[in-house]
Amino acid sequence: MTCQARTSYTEDEVLWGHRFLPVMSLEEGFFRVDYSQFHNTFEVPTPPYSVKEQEEKSSLTSPNPLPVAPAPSSPVLGNGARGASAHQDSESFFRTH
Repeated sequence: MTCQARTSYTEDEVLWGHRFLPVMSLEEGFFRVDYSQFHNTFEVPTPPYSVKEQEEKSSLTSPNPLPVAPAPSSPVLGNGARGASAHQDSESFFRTH
């Protein structure tokens, strides 16, 4: 299944350090989409600054800056549920599906 969308986002719609909750599952040979979770996200460990900002800070504080490792995850877009319960729901989904 392929889904494409084009849009632009305002800064209020971009959630740094979030991922979408899973919405698709395979049940009895058919894909099921849970639209009630479509906009929900959960937090993931993410540095507070982008790689670019980390590099800029590093170059200002060090005469010979060392390379900065890339962030472990990229910014994620979404709205809705945040926090531990959403994260736990996602973890249980991945364990059972």
